[in-house]
Amino acid sequence: MYATEVATPRVQKFTAEGKHLVSFGSKSTEPGGFGGPRPEIDGPIAVCVDRNGHVWVSATNHRVQQFDRNGRFLQS
Repeated sequence: MYATEVATPRVQKFTAEGKHLVSFGSKSTEPGGFGGPRPEIDGPIAVCVDRNGHVWVSATNHRVQQFDRNGRFLQS
């Protein structure tokens, strides 16, 4: 299960029991970050996992980015 967090721009992954597995993302404007021109509303807003286990994240910085299941940035 994945959850977005805007206050600390990141995505978190949990087990079905609620155990934290990994967090990824930042306020950075670099690839893999969720920062943008308006820091008061930076952050991820939606998460989707494809059939290959890749995590797609849309953010307020007008980007959709792809990560592996461990949070490693793959492409934008």
